[in-house]
Amino acid sequence: MINKIIHIIFTSFFGNKFFDIKARADILEFWTIISVYLIFPLIMSSLNDITSIKIIYLVYFILFMPWIVIGTIVRRMHDLNLSAWWLFTIVPLLFIPFVKGKNLSNRFGNIEY
Repeated sequence: MINKIIHIIFTSFFGNKFFDIKARADILEFWTIISVYLIFPLIMSSLNDITSIKIIYLVYFILFMPWIVIGTIVRRMHDLNLSAWWLFTIVPLLFIPFVKGKNLSNRFGNIEY
């Protein structure tokens, strides 16, 4: 499990996983990316008192965070065989973090890993 989490972090950061909205993301990938790239920077930005670091975090949250979070949510919806158009409703946001997808291929392809 730890190896898979490390693999997710490195392929998402060094690969093109952030901007790939045609693939699928399982529940482990969803929670790994959300915790590493959203929750951890929020905690770190609240702990630091240095202004330059807060400016870097602000640029990070304005430029990169929307792409990372929306891309991950879209890939997670694809894992549940839902179209990304469901993102405009609140219903998928209530259950996509908690429902496990199937390992079968669907119209969005196979799950990678």
